[in-house]
Amino acid sequence: MPETEIDIEKRNKYGMLCGIVGIFLNLILFAGKLFAGMFSGAISITADAFNNLSDAGSSIITQQSYSSWALSCSGIPLAKS
Repeated sequence: MPETEIDIEKRNKYGMLCGIVGIFLNLILFAGKLFAGMFSGAISITADAFNNLSDAGSSIITQQSYSSWALSCSGIPLAKS
C-alpha cells in the first residue's frame, strides 16, 4: 500500500499528539503521586512519583527525536549548527 504525503503527515501529527499527551499525563501522575507520598509519608509512593518524572523526561527526549525525524522526512531542510 503506497503511502501518500497526506498519510505521512497525518501519522506525524498523531505521533506528536501522542507524545505530548504522554508527557502531560506523566507530569500529572508525578504531581499526584508526589502529593500522596508526602501526605502519607510513604517513601515508595514518593519514589514512584520520581519514576513518573523520569518517564516524562524520557518522553521529552523521544518527542524531540521524533520531531527531528518527522522534519527530515518532510523534506524541510534542518538548520545546521
